[in-house]
Amino acid sequence: MHQKKIAILGAGLTGLTVGLKLCKQGYNVSIFEERDIVGGQALSVNHNGATFDLGPHAWHSLSRDLNSFFFEVCGSQNISIFDKNAGIFFNEAFFDYPLKLTNLITNLPIRTAFISFVKYLRRPKTKILSAQDFFISTYGQKVYEIFFKNYTERTWGVPASQIDKKFFYKRVPSLSLFQILLRTLFGSLLTPKAKKDDDPAYAYDIKPIYPKKGSGVFAKNMAQKIRDSGGVIHLNSPVVSINHDNGRIKSIVINTDAGIQQIDCDYCVSSIPITSFIRNLNPQINTVAAEADSLFFRAIIIVCLIVNREHISDYQTIYFYDNIFTRIGIMNNFSTEICPPGKTAITAELTCFEGDQIWNSDSDTLTDLVADELVELGFFHKKDVESYTIIREKYGYPVLKVGDPEKLQNIFECLDSIKNLTVIGRQGRFDYIQMSDAVRDGFNASSNVIEYFEKLEGI
Repeated sequence: MHQKKIAILGAGLTGLTVGLKLCKQGYNVSIFEERDIVGGQALSVNHNGATFDLGPHAWHSLSRDLNSFFFEVCGSQNISIFDKNAGIFFNEAFFDYPLKLTNLITNLPIRTAFISFVKYLRRPKTKILSAQDFFISTYGQKVYEIFFKNYTERTWGVPASQIDKKFFYKRVPSLSLFQILLRTLFGSLLTPKAKKDDDPAYAYDIKPIYPKKGSGVFAKNMAQKIRDSGGVIHLNSPVVSINHDNGRIKSIVINTDAGIQQIDCDYCVSSIPITSFIRNLNPQINTVAAEADSLFFRAIIIVCLIVNREHISDYQTIYFYDNIFTRIGIMNNFSTEICPPGKTAITAELTCFEGDQIWNSDSDTLTDLVADELVELGFFHKKDVESYTIIREKYGYPVLKVGDPEKLQNIFECLDSIKNLTVIGRQGRFDYIQMSDAVRDGFNASSNVIEYFEKLEGI
């Protein structure tokens, strides 16, 4: 057993992955989590017999080692693999997502479809700096205006022209309209299949993998394996200070039900929001404090509904252009074991900023607004709503603006001077990553820790 004490900040997928890896190597691992539940962005909650994700979050990866780890943790008998089936609701019609040319031709007015293709052919050949540039270059001005502009700006709370292009590279299918045409006519014969997770065809070729009892099973199983291996997970334990001296993290201070506690450590792995991490450093690093303060997150509120309908749609996820919610997830279409028979579990996602009108609205008000709009759209009747619960996440989406990558580079170059520190994860790296990317971060962080101590010991 290694006597080295590892402090891991945050019990999301990245923190849990590095914790599990290091526990298996015999390190003394302690994980500190602000919530009363593990999983971070990939958590699940249970309500009246139904399971709701903060999403939903399916697993997507073409990596053998990542998939092997996911299957091992969840148990291959406990997961299902299926075809992705997502849609966009616009102008009283459903469009498949990723976009298909057949939908554009069938559901768009002929004149609009023609203009869309002409705008694509005449799209400007400019340097891609922002999300707006990315969408116009990929789909053309008209398709961008129809499907992406309003949704993007409502979701992230800033103009698309201010969002950095890097934000969407891996999360938005980036096949052009011409490539979509080839796929429509010839399938994948003339368009190569994705070979890795960041290929443009990735979202078209990948088959989602989902734990039958909800995506949170992955995190819960990792947490149990950590405890079984001797690791400790402290829930309801927000970090209030990160003490460092002479280029080393010395201790972590947490606020628990039992009061303030200080825990010494030999190495720190942080997946908490980078803004919080910089703010809690003691002493402060003034050279990057202002840059960190200029970064911000978009908050998420998930309204979780149980309705007395066995079926409301074949789509797993539906994106909306101008409703109070930006998308809904139909949990039953991810797994038949997610909800009691004869009922449907729905997650409706609202994006906002912490402290704004939506964030401050009470749960009853938000639920009524969501339910009324879904009723108006014809998914169910108001009397079908059986019960609800609410999930709030103030650090939902890191909003990467144009110019922020340079700020982040400065921040991380500064933090590199702290030798026994690794910063990981969506919130930690301020990067809009997938579940599989989070696990890969955990793999890399555990290697960093092991290499650090090997160098100290002269191995």
